[in-house]
Amino acid sequence: LYRKNIHPRVYISEDELPRFQEILRSAPGKKILAAMRESVKRQTTQAQKNTAKVGEPPALIGDSFTLAFFAFIDEDEQALEVVRHNLAVAEEVENNPAPDQQARHRIGASQAGHLAMAYDLVYHHLERKERLAFCRWAYESGIRKTLDALGPWYHHGAGANIPMNQLMNVIRILMSIDGD
Repeated sequence: LYRKNIHPRVYISEDELPRFQEILRSAPGKKILAAMRESVKRQTTQAQKNTAKVGEPPALIGDSFTLAFFAFIDEDEQALEVVRHNLAVAEEVENNPAPDQQARHRIGASQAGHLAMAYDLVYHHLERKERLAFCRWAYESGIRKTLDALGPWYHHGAGANIPMNQLMNVIRILMSIDGD
Protein backbone atom coordinates (compact mmCIF):
# COMPACT_ATOMS: atom_id res chain seq x y z
CA LEU A 1 0.00 0.00 0.00
CA TYR A 2 2.74 2.43 0.93
CA ARG A 3 5.18 1.61 -1.86
CA LYS A 4 2.40 1.95 -4.41
CA ASN A 5 1.02 5.05 -2.65
CA ILE A 6 -2.50 3.63 -2.50
CA HIS A 7 -5.23 5.72 -0.87
CA PRO A 8 -7.45 5.25 1.02
CA ARG A 9 -5.58 2.66 3.01
CA VAL A 10 -6.29 2.99 6.71
CA TYR A 11 -9.97 2.24 7.46
CA ILE A 12 -11.37 1.28 4.08
CA SER A 13 -9.94 0.73 0.62
CA GLU A 14 -11.20 1.72 -2.79
CA ASP A 15 -11.84 -1.99 -3.48
CA GLU A 16 -14.12 -2.27 -0.43
CA LEU A 17 -16.26 0.73 -1.40
CA PRO A 18 -18.84 -1.08 -3.62
CA ARG A 19 -19.55 -3.70 -0.93
CA PHE A 20 -19.84 -1.00 1.72
CA GLN A 21 -22.23 1.03 -0.44
CA GLU A 22 -24.31 -2.13 -0.97
CA ILE A 23 -24.59 -2.59 2.79
CA LEU A 24 -25.70 1.02 3.15
CA ARG A 25 -28.51 0.39 0.65
CA SER A 26 -29.97 -2.33 2.93
CA ALA A 27 -32.74 -1.45 5.42
CA PRO A 28 -30.45 -0.99 8.45
CA GLY A 29 -27.83 0.68 6.24
CA LYS A 30 -30.37 3.23 5.01
CA LYS A 31 -31.02 4.31 8.60
CA ILE A 32 -27.29 4.74 9.21
CA LEU A 33 -26.87 6.65 5.97
CA ALA A 34 -29.84 8.91 6.77
CA ALA A 35 -28.35 9.72 10.19
CA MET A 36 -24.97 10.44 8.57
CA ARG A 37 -26.64 12.68 5.98
CA GLU A 38 -28.35 14.65 8.74
CA SER A 39 -25.09 15.05 10.67
CA VAL A 40 -23.22 16.12 7.53
CA LYS A 41 -26.01 18.55 6.63
CA ARG A 42 -25.71 20.23 10.05
CA GLN A 43 -21.92 20.42 9.73
CA THR A 44 -21.91 21.78 6.18
CA THR A 45 -24.57 24.35 7.12
CA GLN A 46 -22.33 25.45 10.00
CA ALA A 47 -19.41 25.61 7.58
CA GLN A 48 -21.32 27.97 5.31
CA LYS A 49 -22.08 30.24 8.28
CA ASN A 50 -18.46 30.19 9.49
CA THR A 51 -16.86 30.87 6.12
CA ALA A 52 -19.19 33.83 5.57
CA LYS A 53 -17.58 35.72 8.47
CA VAL A 54 -15.05 38.03 6.86
CA GLY A 55 -12.04 39.16 8.85
CA GLU A 56 -12.26 36.46 11.51
CA PRO A 57 -9.52 33.85 11.90
CA PRO A 58 -10.26 30.52 10.23
CA ALA A 59 -11.51 27.63 12.30
CA LEU A 60 -11.77 23.90 11.91
CA ILE A 61 -15.36 23.00 11.13
CA GLY A 62 -17.16 19.87 12.20
CA ASP A 63 -15.82 16.35 12.41
CA SER A 64 -13.34 16.06 9.55
CA PHE A 65 -13.21 12.26 9.58
CA THR A 66 -17.01 11.83 9.49
CA LEU A 67 -17.25 14.40 6.71
CA ALA A 68 -14.46 12.72 4.73
CA PHE A 69 -15.98 9.28 5.22
CA PHE A 70 -19.32 10.57 3.95
CA ALA A 71 -17.66 12.34 1.02
CA PHE A 72 -15.93 9.05 0.17
CA ILE A 73 -18.94 6.72 0.41
CA ASP A 74 -21.66 9.07 -0.84
CA GLU A 75 -19.61 11.40 -3.07
CA ASP A 76 -20.95 14.41 -1.20
CA GLU A 77 -19.35 17.58 -2.61
CA GLN A 78 -20.27 19.83 0.32
CA ALA A 79 -18.70 17.46 2.82
CA LEU A 80 -15.60 17.23 0.62
CA GLU A 81 -15.25 21.01 0.50
CA VAL A 82 -15.45 21.31 4.30
CA VAL A 83 -12.73 18.66 4.64
CA ARG A 84 -10.56 20.49 2.09
CA HIS A 85 -11.07 23.67 4.10
CA ASN A 86 -10.06 21.96 7.35
CA LEU A 87 -6.94 20.42 5.84
CA ALA A 88 -5.96 23.76 4.32
CA VAL A 89 -6.41 25.85 7.48
CA ALA A 90 -5.08 23.44 10.12
CA GLU A 91 -1.67 25.07 10.32
CA GLU A 92 -3.08 28.59 10.49
CA VAL A 93 -5.62 27.57 13.14
CA GLU A 94 -2.82 26.03 15.19
CA ASN A 95 -0.61 29.12 14.85
CA ASN A 96 -3.42 31.64 15.45
CA PRO A 97 -6.10 30.02 17.62
CA ALA A 98 -9.31 31.93 18.15
CA PRO A 99 -9.78 33.04 21.77
CA ASP A 100 -12.72 30.66 22.27
CA GLN A 101 -10.86 27.55 21.04
CA GLN A 102 -9.27 25.06 23.40
CA ALA A 103 -5.62 26.01 23.60
CA ARG A 104 -4.44 23.33 26.01
CA HIS A 105 -2.89 21.21 23.25
CA ARG A 106 -1.62 22.12 19.83
CA ILE A 107 -3.89 20.98 17.02
CA GLY A 108 -0.94 19.00 15.69
CA ALA A 109 -0.79 17.05 18.95
CA SER A 110 -4.52 16.65 19.49
CA GLN A 111 -6.28 16.61 16.11
CA ALA A 112 -3.76 16.00 13.32
CA GLY A 113 -4.35 12.24 13.45
CA HIS A 114 -8.05 12.78 12.87
CA LEU A 115 -7.31 15.19 10.04
CA ALA A 116 -4.80 12.72 8.55
CA MET A 117 -7.45 9.99 8.47
CA ALA A 118 -9.72 12.42 6.62
CA TYR A 119 -6.83 13.21 4.26
CA ASP A 120 -6.46 9.50 3.49
CA LEU A 121 -10.12 9.23 2.47
CA VAL A 122 -10.19 12.33 0.24
CA TYR A 123 -6.63 12.00 -1.11
CA HIS A 124 -7.76 11.62 -4.75
CA HIS A 125 -9.84 14.81 -4.55
CA LEU A 126 -6.93 16.97 -3.42
CA GLU A 127 -4.51 18.77 -5.68
CA ARG A 128 -0.85 17.88 -5.32
CA LYS A 129 -0.04 21.20 -3.63
CA GLU A 130 -2.87 20.66 -1.10
CA ARG A 131 -1.54 17.19 -0.29
CA LEU A 132 2.04 18.42 0.10
CA ALA A 133 1.05 21.36 2.31
CA PHE A 134 -1.02 19.16 4.60
CA CYS A 135 1.64 16.42 4.77
CA ARG A 136 4.36 18.93 5.64
CA TRP A 137 2.28 20.38 8.45
CA ALA A 138 1.12 16.96 9.71
CA TYR A 139 4.68 15.67 9.76
CA GLU A 140 6.17 18.77 11.40
CA SER A 141 3.44 19.49 13.93
CA GLY A 142 1.68 16.18 14.32
CA ILE A 143 4.70 13.87 14.37
CA ARG A 144 7.97 15.71 15.00
CA LYS A 145 6.81 18.31 17.53
CA THR A 146 4.57 15.83 19.29
CA LEU A 147 7.31 13.22 19.68
CA ASP A 148 9.80 15.89 20.77
CA ALA A 149 7.38 17.06 23.46
CA LEU A 150 6.59 13.52 24.61
CA GLY A 151 10.21 12.42 24.72
CA PRO A 152 11.37 13.82 28.06
CA TRP A 153 8.14 13.05 29.94
CA TYR A 154 6.69 9.99 28.24
CA HIS A 155 7.96 7.40 30.69
CA HIS A 156 6.72 9.38 33.69
CA GLY A 157 3.12 8.97 32.53
CA ALA A 158 3.20 6.66 29.52
CA GLY A 159 -0.19 5.13 30.28
CA ALA A 160 -1.92 8.43 30.95
CA ASN A 161 -4.52 9.79 28.56
CA ILE A 162 -2.53 12.65 27.06
CA PRO A 163 0.66 10.73 26.18
CA MET A 164 -1.35 7.75 24.89
CA ASN A 165 -3.68 9.89 22.78
CA GLN A 166 -0.81 11.90 21.37
CA LEU A 167 1.13 8.75 20.52
CA MET A 168 -1.94 7.23 18.81
CA ASN A 169 -2.30 10.53 16.96
CA VAL A 170 1.27 10.16 15.65
CA ILE A 171 0.56 6.60 14.50
CA ARG A 172 -2.62 7.65 12.62
CA ILE A 173 -0.70 10.43 10.87
CA LEU A 174 2.12 8.13 9.90
CA MET A 175 -0.27 5.49 8.51
CA SER A 176 -2.10 8.15 6.49
CA ILE A 177 0.73 10.22 5.03
CA ASP A 178 3.71 7.83 4.83
CA GLY A 179 5.17 8.00 1.35
CA ASP A 180 3.32 11.14 0.35
